[in-house]
Amino acid sequence: MSDSRQYHVSTTYWPLTGKFYDGDQTQVPMKQGAQYLKGIAALKARADGTQELLSSGPIANVASAMKTNPLLAAADPINLSHLQQIQLIRKPIGEPVNYFALDGMFSTLNVDMLQAREAIQSTFTNEGYLKPLEETKANEAKYDEIAYNLLKLTFKVYTPIEDIMRTVINPQTITMNTSQWDLRRRRNDQAAIALAKITASETISPIAPIDAGGFHSTNRTASEIAAVINDHLESDSSLYTHIAMNNANFATYTENTWTNTGPTNMQFNRVIGAGEAPFPGVSGLTCIIDPKVPLNTAYLIDKVNGARLAEGPKLMRRYYDEERDAEVIKVSDFNQYLVVLPDVAKVDRSFATKLAITP
Repeated sequence: MSDSRQYHVSTTYWPLTGKFYDGDQTQVPMKQGAQYLKGIAALKARADGTQELLSSGPIANVASAMKTNPLLAAADPINLSHLQQIQLIRKPIGEPVNYFALDGMFSTLNVDMLQAREAIQSTFTNEGYLKPLEETKANEAKYDEIAYNLLKLTFKVYTPIEDIMRTVINPQTITMNTSQWDLRRRRNDQAAIALAKITASETISPIAPIDAGGFHSTNRTASEIAAVINDHLESDSSLYTHIAMNNANFATYTENTWTNTGPTNMQFNRVIGAGEAPFPGVSGLTCIIDPKVPLNTAYLIDKVNGARLAEGPKLMRRYYDEERDAEVIKVSDFNQYLVVLPDVAKVDRSFATKLAITP
């Protein structure tokens, strides 16, 4: 070891040639190429046009020692030519697309204790203008209540200890991404179930296509929907602000009614997946487009009053399962999707209407 140590301090490894040379040349810029080696040894032309520096004595001894003693070669800080850096991308490809938009139909409130009640106002009719000495009738306060009792949506991610020990990237990351996607999908399914419970209903004409060369559809769907909204406003003092519609129905509506280069002078808008867009032809109405909405059905909602998303605690625990010899991540999401349906014996106001589109 003593001989090799003196060779080490007096030599420099040059990666461009793969050789060891006398002296310390580390301060010389690499871009100067072989010029900084002048004076150490002679250069010999190679067949490929490059030049190889010839040397002997201590340099040859060091090179020989490196070949015969792997431990010595590994310990030499200059001998790094055998290493290469590998970058591991921690985000996996193939992550599922989120095509869930029905949360946009619900106004959100926090219910941290899992249970709550909320009052619904009724409307009153007064006597109008009175003559002198006339007394108005007393209005009895009428209100209803809706009760929240949040549901628990949960999943567990099990990762065997063997998988953790074998891999550089914790495989729980991939499983968690997939599980969270499925949690959002199940929440969207629950929102669709809540919307389907709307009892008030109206029927509108088919969304008729435009004939070849035609100017516009003969069925004025926008006018029919606007009429439903205005009638509801007068009868229930409630304004519909959002409509949920299937992708196919929304595409047909925007392409084949007066909304397309007709009297409304609005271009069509195709939406893929799910999303939110202004509803063409009806000012102030927002459309939530989601494939979970049944075909030829639409939901009109007074979002402020008619549809509630009660959000509760979100819990995440990590523990070790001794029986399965695996790490576990457990996620619990407390929430409730609820459409306000007043009791007709108390409050008979409506805040939502189901539209049946005649096929």
